[in-house]
Amino acid sequence: MVALAGWHKASPYKAAPNIKEPLFNVREQNIKMSETALKLFVATVQKEGAFTFVAIPFSPREVWGARPRYPVSGTINDNAVSGTLGALGQDYFLRLAAAWMRDSGIEPGAEVTVKLSIAEPRLASSDNDNVLL
Repeated sequence: MVALAGWHKASPYKAAPNIKEPLFNVREQNIKMSETALKLFVATVQKEGAFTFVAIPFSPREVWGARPRYPVSGTINDNAVSGTLGALGQDYFLRLAAAWMRDSGIEPGAEVTVKLSIAEPRLASSDNDNVLL
C-alpha cells in the first residue's frame, strides 16, 4: 500500500464538505499495481484455427507480480469471463471457450472492452481438510 500521508495538503482537488479526506487521488493511478488491480483495455477478439482469444497488452508480471500462473476474472463487453492467461514467449493471451463465445454473441474480429483482475484463490472442501485450487 502506498503511504499517502499529507498528499491532500497540496492537492488541487477539494473534498466534499462532510468528508475529512478524499477517498483517493486521481494522480495516484499510475503507481505500481497491487494484486487486486483491475486492468481495463480495448482488444480485438482473434481466432487462429479453433483457438479464440484476446491478446493481453501489458505484462502480468509487472502488474500482479511474478507467479507461475495468472488466473483472472472480469468482463469482456460486460460479459463475465474467467480463465488462466496463456503465454507464448513474452506475450500473454486469454483464451475464450466456444461456449463463452456463443453465449456472449461476440464474433472474432470484434473490438471489445476488457476488464481483468487477478482471481482470488478458491478453496475446495474435502471431507478432512481444505485444499487451495
